[in-house]
Amino acid sequence: SERLKATICFKYLVKAIEENRDISFDYALGIVMDFSDLKNRVGLEAHRFKGFLRFIETDSGVLYAHYSPDHDITGLIVYHFKKRFKYHPFIIHDVKRNIVATFDTKAINIFTPEKPLNIYLSETEEEYQKLWQNYFNAVAIKERKNKRQQDGYLPNRYRKNMIEFFKKK
Repeated sequence: SERLKATICFKYLVKAIEENRDISFDYALGIVMDFSDLKNRVGLEAHRFKGFLRFIETDSGVLYAHYSPDHDITGLIVYHFKKRFKYHPFIIHDVKRNIVATFDTKAINIFTPEKPLNIYLSETEEEYQKLWQNYFNAVAIKERKNKRQQDGYLPNRYRKNMIEFFKKK
């Protein structure tokens, strides 16, 4: 799948060089359509994770978020969170590809760690998670639950890393 994405990008670049013009709207060329579709899927996933990514506070005060996107979007979303948390250090971890983006309030670093990350929750994080789950359950009206609409707004694949959907222990 990653190889297919790279092939589409490569063929698009080759065609653009061959044509020696802007081919980005020449949808009669099949590769332009494939590239446009890929670009839209990657962009949409990056947009969604800007809203669905959940951070937890570690014992050192650094915010940590893990996720498993379909596309390699860590480099695309990290700048959004840099603006959002400009005075707070954070780590974004793509566990599927083992890519880590860190921000220390000065610079962004994106790398592949050699050893697994050991993340420990702060003392208050567990309490915050319980409070958030209680709030989420309290505002839900059981009689008006609409599973289909909820799935439309928030697909199941984003829920595995969201506190609201963790099962109570």
